[in-house]
Amino acid sequence: MGHSDLGNELYDFAVELFPINRSITGEGVRETLLRIKKRIPIEIKSVHTGTQVFDWTVPKEWNVREAYIEDSNGNRVVDFKNNNLHLVGYSIPMDKIVNHGVFGKIELSKTAIKNDKK
Repeated sequence: MGHSDLGNELYDFAVELFPINRSITGEGVRETLLRIKKRIPIEIKSVHTGTQVFDWTVPKEWNVREAYIEDSNGNRVVDFKNNNLHLVGYSIPMDKIVNHGVFGKIELSKTAIKNDKK
């Protein structure tokens, strides 16, 4: 396999993995590792939530089902389904109507509003 072919294969794999929401824990990490395991031999191990690892404690899993921001007409201006970077990791669930004035001159799409409906 030439450098060009390998580069294209790696690029295609990155494109395949990008939509998977990965945090340090959760379904996305497992899915990503399984896809990597199909390509190279790796051993996947699980560690329970609350396990002490040096000075760190393994957190609870963070799995997103849905997250978006709608304008006053119901149009989704930010949607996790379109780009998983539209949500800050480990953000908390929120289902509220927020007056734009609360944010002053900051555009709504650039605020830290997150939603994780279950």
